[in-house]
Amino acid sequence: MQINCHLSFQLTLVLTTIFDVTNQQDTTLNWTEIVGNEKLGVFYENTQRLYFELFERRAYKRELSPIYSLQPYNLTAQEVPRFNVNITLAYVKVIELAAQSQEIDQLFEFGFEWTDPRLQWNPDDFGGVSKIWLQMDSIWLPENSISNA
Repeated sequence: MQINCHLSFQLTLVLTTIFDVTNQQDTTLNWTEIVGNEKLGVFYENTQRLYFELFERRAYKRELSPIYSLQPYNLTAQEVPRFNVNITLAYVKVIELAAQSQEIDQLFEFGFEWTDPRLQWNPDDFGGVSKIWLQMDSIWLPENSISNA
């Protein structure tokens, strides 16, 4: 029997919130004026300040892994918590079933979830913004490889 898998990916980065932020970016754009809505304008200003904090002021580099590579060989003696990536496999549906050839095409969804400690902030410093949406190529992603079994 051959099983063909069609995959769709869902990546979730848990951005925790602990750092106190000083030296905020001076924004010259008035987003409220641009979008014509005060609540949305304030949100845009706060997310822009947050983006500046994470990617410019802190100089976040996606090419650098957040994994602590100086762990001792004896893992019971480690002082820094291990880096965890939680992987979820969800069955979505059968696409095609060919009984004669004993082949089945199925759709699965994989979810990856991890915490990158370099992307932490205090939401109170950014108008209550506790998460932001970014392009996938903006952040470090765990390497993965999926194949038919």
